[in-house]
Amino acid sequence: MPRDLPVYDALEALKIAGGNAGIAEHLLGLFRTELPPIRARLARLQDETAWDATRELAHRLAGSALYCGAPALCAACRELELQLLDGVPTDTATTCSAAAAVLAEIDRFLAATD
Repeated sequence: MPRDLPVYDALEALKIAGGNAGIAEHLLGLFRTELPPIRARLARLQDETAWDATRELAHRLAGSALYCGAPALCAACRELELQLLDGVPTDTATTCSAAAAVLAEIDRFLAATD
């Protein structure tokens, strides 16, 4: 469950940036800038039941979250992606819940890194 993971792990972000604090801060800034439009797009895709695009967005966001020290967001994205492996939800309610978890983790990350 993503809530068991840190919202933001600055040490992991620094490690991924090769120990360069400037790079870690730059990546964090870029990620924070990109998150609001990504959040809006994810919400729109979910409303439109555009599952392939939702899966692709979750996959890309998981990678970005991994590199920016956002383990809870990364895990939530991976769960959503898993729900959509075949392009359609195995259970729509579970998939919608997974998408809502990603949206909540985006909000938590933005609040934690403000």
